[in-house]
Amino acid sequence: MVSFVFNVHYRKRVLSARSSIFTIRACWARPLRNLQLQRQPVKRARAFVSEAHISANALATDTVTTALTINLTNRGRKWVLNNVAFKGGGTATGYFVYEAATAKYLAANIVVTPGPDPNNPLGKPPLNVYYYPWPNGFNATFVDDWSTASLMSLQNPLATSDPRQAWAWSLLQLNFAQALTNAGGTVALVTNPNVAYDSFCANTSLFCTPPPNNISQESFKLAYDTVISGYFRVVVSGTVTAQ
Repeated sequence: MVSFVFNVHYRKRVLSARSSIFTIRACWARPLRNLQLQRQPVKRARAFVSEAHISANALATDTVTTALTINLTNRGRKWVLNNVAFKGGGTATGYFVYEAATAKYLAANIVVTPGPDPNNPLGKPPLNVYYYPWPNGFNATFVDDWSTASLMSLQNPLATSDPRQAWAWSLLQLNFAQALTNAGGTVALVTNPNVAYDSFCANTSLFCTPPPNNISQESFKLAYDTVISGYFRVVVSGTVTAQ
């Protein structure tokens, strides 16, 4: 339910527009008569409003017009990370929002902490926050296209000052033991604490064994000229719980 200030009641309906921002304009001339929606074209959004209660104090004039902007973000289901830990040290805490109807991850705010290796950039600023959507004042985190109801993959691109460093990024991947649905509950992460892998590869194309893609993990990769080096760590425990 979305509540805002005016004395107008309307029943459950669907609001669709090209934006998640709606400007609601209430116009009345004694008595109250209509409620109009003005749309601002930014992105396509769809939200359900159960009931709105609007009240306003105005002078006794024939026509009173006022504008109110509301951000309709009541979409999807919020999932909170519980006891998510990496092999060798470090944790992940926070939440993400998943909408089963569209199979889309709408938001994420996850903070990771480092392990004991001082050379490993994982869990260290500026790569320690996966915050989506952008812009948000932190990293330009984005959701990978291959994410599904059973796998969430977030990436943080990292700007580099050396022109030979073409690109660098960190990736947080959470594999779920069962697909996320609106039914909620608690879902375990897919982990394998005993899997064999290389925690660092100077060249990921040669003699490198990264963790398998079917378990939860985090990685950092840096492209230097034509060589890609990488750090890897796997998740050894954790669940996500719907709220």
